[in-house]
Amino acid sequence: MIQENKHDLLKKIQAVKYEYELHGKTHLPNYTSICQQERRIQKEVDAEIRRKHHRGDPHTSQKAAEKVVKSGELTRQQKEVYELWRKHPNTTAGELAGITGRDYYMIQRRKKELVDAKLIKETGEERDGQLVFKAKKGE
Repeated sequence: MIQENKHDLLKKIQAVKYEYELHGKTHLPNYTSICQQERRIQKEVDAEIRRKHHRGDPHTSQKAAEKVVKSGELTRQQKEVYELWRKHPNTTAGELAGITGRDYYMIQRRKKELVDAKLIKETGEERDGQLVFKAKKGE
């Protein structure tokens, strides 16, 4: 459904790698495989952080994006916004923010991710210049 927190997976891989290094087993083929996994997942985490902020954003925006990715907050926010659209179908992001008191911009950012994950969809309706969305049934 929603992608697991890669930062947690990266921490687990780094812990296993540390154990190999601690016990002098860096010559084993498994160690090489672990290092390759670590590099691949680190690249994915870095790419996810870059997608959460714009190139021209201030340094603090990048730090905030990094914190959200590493903490698993993104996944929590995705779930939260998905549940809001399940409880309040046929609403715009602005209406959802007004009804729930959640931050409009947070809802907007999670909306695109949820659409990409095919968890919410447009109804084809538009209000106040905004598209209306609802959660897909059976999710």
